[in-house]
Amino acid sequence: MLREASLFIWDEAPMMHRYCFEAFDHTMRDLMRGVDDENLNRPFGGKVVILGGDVRQILPVIRQVHDQLFSFLAQLQGFEAHKENEISG
Repeated sequence: MLREASLFIWDEAPMMHRYCFEAFDHTMRDLMRGVDDENLNRPFGGKVVILGGDVRQILPVIRQVHDQLFSFLAQLQGFEAHKENEISG
C-alpha cells in the first residue's frame, strides 16, 4: 500500500520529533528502492509528502531568541514596527 500511494499528507507535523520524519524517510527510501534504485537517494523515496499543522501550538520561543529573530527581520524588511505593536498591544 505504501509503494502504491502517490501522496502522503502528514497532519500535526510541527508537533513531531525529527526522528519521526527521519524514520519515515528511511522506511520509504528502503521500500521504494525495490521499484527504482535511484529512490534510495530521493527524499521519502521519491514520494510527495505534504506536511501540515499549526506552528502556533508548539512550545513558546525563548525570549532571547525571539528578540534576535525580530532584530534580524527588522534588518531585512522593517519588522521593527511590528515588534513594538506586539509588545505594547
